[in-house]
Amino acid sequence: MQQQSNQSGIIALLRNLTGQANILTVPRLFIDLLQNDLEGALFLSQCIYWSDKGSNDDGWFWKTFADWENELTLTYYKVNKVTQTLEQMGILETKLQKIKGAPTVHYRIDIEALSAWIMQFVEQRAEAQQPQPAAQPAKMRSTQRASKRAVKEAEIELLQPQTEGGYLLFNKLADEYGTLGRRAPVRFKSLVMKQRFEQCETRLGMNLEPAINDALAIPILELNRLIAYLGKWGTNGKRLDNKVQAQPAADAGSYTQDLQRKRDEARARVQEAAAANLN
Repeated sequence: MQQQSNQSGIIALLRNLTGQANILTVPRLFIDLLQNDLEGALFLSQCIYWSDKGSNDDGWFWKTFADWENELTLTYYKVNKVTQTLEQMGILETKLQKIKGAPTVHYRIDIEALSAWIMQFVEQRAEAQQPQPAAQPAKMRSTQRASKRAVKEAEIELLQPQTEGGYLLFNKLADEYGTLGRRAPVRFKSLVMKQRFEQCETRLGMNLEPAINDALAIPILELNRLIAYLGKWGTNGKRLDNKVQAQPAADAGSYTQDLQRKRDEARARVQEAAAANLN
């Protein structure tokens, strides 16, 4: 008899606990929408539930923080936090009005904004679940790499010197950089730079070599600055700003000899330093 009485009591308790007033439903979509915030999703679900239960038809309803705690077991802090989140998303509106003389928060769900968020979320999830394209076969990847190499080689070829003046420039740079023990540039850095040099070459004509010699004697070894320096030379063998006068084309031979002497002196100093280090 005692056992049957206990069983009846348990059954009655279960019936009371599982009545409609004691069930809180949370759509899984709301949990995902709020980035796995279960309590926030529960609050949103209940706000939607109460939206048409207020005394007005405009969707506004009011609840105290004590009401939320009794209904959802949510603390004041949690209710405030999820309210701010939903307001920032544009889903929830709030205002403060008095109820029975006490300031009380009123809530309203913006159904259109909520619908827009849900549609966006569903579309993004559908895109994420689309099958990824299959990995490209090794042969195709190899072909793509070969194509990229061919394009790169073609670009490098376009930057190579292709005129007599261009070969002269890079040969002189090779000599100067070799004297300093540095690696000389072997091509122009861009097509614009190459075009600028060829314009200087066409304009200077026979004065190109004295102009290059003058720049290297300063010395100007950086390619971009050197070409800019050539751009300041006039066809009369003088710099356009008249700050530095170069040797005219007729004296190019003696000027070259003087430059060679400077190179020889620099090499001798390098050799002496190397010998001193060996001793």
